[in-house]
Amino acid sequence: TVMDARSRLVTQRKDRAKRAMQVAEASRRERIGMIEAGFGGANVWLNAIMDHVWAPVLEPRIAILAREIATKALRKIMITRKGPMKLLESLSLEEFTLGAKPPTLTRTHAIHDGPNGKLI
Repeated sequence: TVMDARSRLVTQRKDRAKRAMQVAEASRRERIGMIEAGFGGANVWLNAIMDHVWAPVLEPRIAILAREIATKALRKIMITRKGPMKLLESLSLEEFTLGAKPPTLTRTHAIHDGPNGKLI
């Protein structure tokens, strides 16, 4: 009958649309997988950059910031002078370093951000 033919046609269209969506999703997942696989090598080049810029650029600046934070914390401790701190006359931090070797970056990966297809 005509109704059966229309019903089959509607069902076929829905099935085609569903398959097209599944193919598109599989393709999207494959592209993300390829990008993530390529990004997995990022550890190597990120660590190489860290090796070059750590000692001359990053470590001194980060150490200065860390020293400032630690000095503020020490001042707070000295102001309150509770517990064993009552026995101290002064407390200071003269030198602070994070070391000559940079931290090693591991487990970097890409994160897919929802249906918009953004990769972070």
